Amino acid sequence: MSEKQNIYFFLPNFIIGGASRSIFNICKLIKKKNNNISVISLGENQYKKFFHKINVNVIELKQKKTIFAIHSIYSILKKKSHHKKIIFVSNINYANVLSCIFLKKLKNLKLILIERTPLEELKIFFSLFDFFKKQFIFLLIKIFYKNADIIISNSEGVKKYMKSQLKLKISTIYPIIQFKKIKKKYNKFFEISWIGRDSNEKRIIDFIKSLNFINKTNIIINIICDDDIRNKYKDLIDFKKFKKINFYKYGLKKNFIENIYKKTDIYVSTSIFEGFPNTIAEAVINKCLVITSDSYGGYVDIIKNNNYGLIYKTRNHIELANKINYAIENFQICKKKIILSNNELLKKSLKHNDKYKILFNKI
Repeated sequence: MSEKQNIYFFLPNFIIGGASRSIFNICKLIKKKNNNISVISLGENQYKKFFHKINVNVIELKQKKTIFAIHSIYSILKKKSHHKKIIFVSNINYANVLSCIFLKKLKNLKLILIERTPLEELKIFFSLFDFFKKQFIFLLIKIFYKNADIIISNSEGVKKYMKSQLKLKISTIYPIIQFKKIKKKYNKFFEISWIGRDSNEKRIIDFIKSLNFINKTNIIINIICDDDIRNKYKDLIDFKKFKKINFYKYGLKKNFIENIYKKTDIYVSTSIFEGFPNTIAEAVINKCLVITSDSYGGYVDIIKNNNYGLIYKTRNHIELANKINYAIENFQICKKKIILSNNELLKKSLKHNDKYKILFNKI
């Protein structure tokens, strides 16, 4: 009988999104009778009821900042580590650094870092404070990441930059891709969708600005965000120009996002940086044509080039509009891109979906 494993996943903000969903999928894959799995968050874990359904323990800490929470995490792990092996999996760069500094000295602990965003993120800043904070994090990464037992990137783009900058051994494991065979029925009136947070790095503003340069008017626009942004951007959108513009606030309601993908013909991603972009993967699974910015990170793992989708220059809303106009006017040609990207992602899912199970079985 194999030794019982005690596995802890740490993600500071366990909110609705790609990182949280990826951790849930890993837990679901590796959960078995002879291990105990816990997930740790700062504040509410929005996936708590789903973790409870698969018998995963949820620890919600009261602290709002990782630097203040790390002592509590250390205390939780120390109680177990005297007599039992612990696997601690940290999931974002600043949390990874603090884990390397404060937790690695614990007895019987194996430290795994998962890098979910490209380190180029730390070269992009939105204020003077943001600049100094990111420079400091990058410096700490260069010093302390070597303390980790295993480092995993979630895309080849992330891995390539990390290897060149840090000279460390890094493996790529894609997030678990839940592939489904979809029979797609495309709409008489095109539906174009954008999904993401209203944050600086997601650049929803580029999508909204591009709408003013779209030639066709018999189009439905779907914007799914973490907040109600209709009033915030209403002065930038000509609502009369399109057949309909829908604003949705995304949630965990069953099949909500899936139903959006099902009716979407063209999916637009405007991010400055992504690790493995889950929304692009989900759009490809649902046979949407993807138009994506040439962001840092892992979009190229899915949309390798313009044969697999359409790629525009990041922050260039005019070029984005031109790509949307091209896609609408040449959609029959673009269907070939949809098929290629769908087949390529299927191959990746067959190759990678069991890699986390293999990894934890070996530790």
